[in-house]
Amino acid sequence: MLSEQEFIIWCKKNDVSEKAKAMIEKIRSSDPVRSVSSGGRNVPGNYPSKKMGVSIQFESHTVEFPGIYMMEHDSNVLEYYDQPNSIKIHYSSSKKKNIGVIYTPDFFVIRKDSAAWEEWKTEQDLIALSSKNPNRYTKDENGIWRCPPGEEYAAQFGLEFHVRSSSEINRVLERNIAFLEDYIFDFDREVDIQKIKDIKRLISKKPGIFLLDLIDKEESFQADDLYTLLVQNRIYIDINKYAIADYARVPVFLNREQAVAFEVVLHDTKKSVHAFLDLEITIGQEILWEGQAWKIINIGLENLTLINDQKQFVELPKESIVSLFNQGKIEGINKLHLPKYMQEEKGLLLEASEEALVIANQRFEIVKRSLNGEKISEDVVPWRTLMEWRKLYRRAEELYGNGYTGLIPNTHKRGNRVNKLPLETIELINEVIDKHYENMKQKSKKVVHGHLLNICEKKNIIAPSYKTFCQYVKKRSMEKQVRKREGKRLAYKHERFYWTLNQTTPRHGDRPFEICHIDHTELDIELVLTASQKYSFRPYITFLVDAYSRKILAHYLTFDPPSYRSTMMVLRECVKKYARLPQIMVVDGGKEFHSTYFDTLLATYECTKKVRPGAKPRFGNVIERIFGTVNTTFIHNLKGHTKIMRNVRQVTKEFLPKNNAVWNLADLNEVLTSWIEDVYHQLDHPALGHSPKEAFEIGISFGGKRPHRLIRYDELFKIITLPTTAKGIAKVQVGSGVKVNYIYYWNDAFKDPGIENSTLSVRFDPYDLGVAYAFVKGKWVKCISQYYSILKGRTEKELKIIASEIRQQNKNHSRTLNLNAKLIAGYIEMMEDSEKLLIQQIKDKERKVSMKVIEDAGTSLKTEHPSDSIIQEVLTDYSNLEMLDFFEEC
Repeated sequence: MLSEQEFIIWCKKNDVSEKAKAMIEKIRSSDPVRSVSSGGRNVPGNYPSKKMGVSIQFESHTVEFPGIYMMEHDSNVLEYYDQPNSIKIHYSSSKKKNIGVIYTPDFFVIRKDSAAWEEWKTEQDLIALSSKNPNRYTKDENGIWRCPPGEEYAAQFGLEFHVRSSSEINRVLERNIAFLEDYIFDFDREVDIQKIKDIKRLISKKPGIFLLDLIDKEESFQADDLYTLLVQNRIYIDINKYAIADYARVPVFLNREQAVAFEVVLHDTKKSVHAFLDLEITIGQEILWEGQAWKIINIGLENLTLINDQKQFVELPKESIVSLFNQGKIEGINKLHLPKYMQEEKGLLLEASEEALVIANQRFEIVKRSLNGEKISEDVVPWRTLMEWRKLYRRAEELYGNGYTGLIPNTHKRGNRVNKLPLETIELINEVIDKHYENMKQKSKKVVHGHLLNICEKKNIIAPSYKTFCQYVKKRSMEKQVRKREGKRLAYKHERFYWTLNQTTPRHGDRPFEICHIDHTELDIELVLTASQKYSFRPYITFLVDAYSRKILAHYLTFDPPSYRSTMMVLRECVKKYARLPQIMVVDGGKEFHSTYFDTLLATYECTKKVRPGAKPRFGNVIERIFGTVNTTFIHNLKGHTKIMRNVRQVTKEFLPKNNAVWNLADLNEVLTSWIEDVYHQLDHPALGHSPKEAFEIGISFGGKRPHRLIRYDELFKIITLPTTAKGIAKVQVGSGVKVNYIYYWNDAFKDPGIENSTLSVRFDPYDLGVAYAFVKGKWVKCISQYYSILKGRTEKELKIIASEIRQQNKNHSRTLNLNAKLIAGYIEMMEDSEKLLIQQIKDKERKVSMKVIEDAGTSLKTEHPSDSIIQEVLTDYSNLEMLDFFEEC
């Protein structure tokens, strides 16, 4: 990012006018004018830009997000700003109507020699928009998309306006930049000299060695060393052409020059082997080779023999002939074109169904036996039928040179396929379906057909039968029908699943920790409280799942509904176990994922946030399927599960889950952890070909350990992951300290005259209101509440209950009521026997016990308790599960 002095120099260098300079300065100093959101199909998010020092918004993870990657790592781009400012453009519509539109471009980009507003769209959208509004979007004679009204607006400042298409994005390069980004940011990392020598020795020995083979070598280096040398340009991979994550297909060279030389040879060899069969080459054929006449006198298995007028012989490999032909150095050889009859034969074979080919094979076997003189029994096939088959076989043999084609049945061409209904009837059918069937009134087909009959009678048009009418209804798009009749949510399951045919970043990433999903769900089980069997509750679980390996990286079990606290705990658990956080975090529309706290936490640790559209479970199918797997294969095997409540009216008191609950939170957390580690992670996943554990380990081995992203799990990390207040800051009051959530906290550092009356960043612990933290002179200090003895161990959830009770009792004075620590502390003592508060306290104790059990026991079951036999029974017999039942394709 440019400093103020560098910006002034840039303006002078590019002759930027004062008017343009003022506009650019306003963009540079302002926040984005709008927040991006999901329109139902797009996946928006935030990218933590190191170049800009802030998080950059993107509205589409397939267009704008790759564009951000390109700009982030393009040395020609000095700065770029998302949602920079709203501009007004004017243009004529297709109906010659003047239109003025206020809209916000996606980016404002400052390059070394220019500055421009940029609009990023898919190629398909641009084609559709140019057809709808040809005066707003158009493609020029050079094939470049342009926006004339946008360019007109930019011209008044002497700046530019660019329309960027998805077709410009090199998806392989985008994928590789995402793969190498950790190493790019850790560019100065030193690699041991001996490792460098070993790597270069292996490449010199075999230029173009595949990356997989290089990593597999049992040498001193690791994948991290290779990727570091790659970004430092000390070894070479063509990252514009090869996706690094396809390790078995990526050739590695010492430098670009070596790569170019070997690629030419490799390309010609591959091309020639394939292309030789496409050339029309015969013995006796005369050719011109760089102006000299030659005749082909022999075509061998590998070589061609040529002779010239001086009776000189020369042998050329077939691949050399093709290479010379491709370079235009040989004339007289034509590309081979299939005769029309051969094209027809090929068409018949391609059009034949699998069933037709089975019948043709049976017929061919019988005809072949008959032609060989074998007598075919009438029981096998009637004599007349056999003669007909032989006739068809001979006719095809004469026509195509192959009799088999004649035996392919043409049953699909039988019958009169011409529509018997008149055109006006067909048009009326479609009109009635549009107006009377496909709407939210949801009329039945029978009723709508009756309405159609009445219209046909009035207009004296031939009416279709009910069966024919139903066929026309069935022919129409099911997704559009359901959308019009029942709404978009019910229509979603009928939407076509769009497979990506061009090469893009894999939706599950190229390696572990690249893409992870985080979400919560309520488990299908009732749990009792250890301290009181009187109450039972359903727990909530939060999962953090690695999309690449399907491994559950961390989980958090609690009685409290999903909140930022659950998110905080699961991210802490991930860092505690793996010392890192994901590169991309995929979340849903939950408010806990759209807070300043969450966005700041992700930006601090350089995590990109992507938001999947609401009511679109396919966008998060990895974690949604794991929720299903946990419930159906684990929870539903435990006593007290709530599966039976799906038919609640048929459940008797004896079978109510609340009356059968025996598990508590700590025991369930312990056995769930064991099930995850010892069962789920160990079983082969059909979509992976490995177990999640194996896929994770292989992915780390080839994708690199990426030490640059390691996070130390220490007190500082715990403080950074703590939430802050709505303002995020608090003023140091002389003699009292900082006020956080109605409560004053103190630290002796506040005695410093330079600190008194200053404003500090603050954080609080949602599970211990006795302490808070303030950022004083470059470090976080622990502050103690003035009512520490009462508030110690109290949770934020308890505080909210107490505050709510206080406001309820003082509702007549709620506008002027001033909540403070003294009032809260006094009320805690008074409310000790309050049932609502008591239940929350018991829940919080259960949570503490549950977390302590996991920390003490690790991932194995070693503790003895009454439910041991139940736990062991739950964990047995999973090895015999059929994996296709256990997992679904994720």
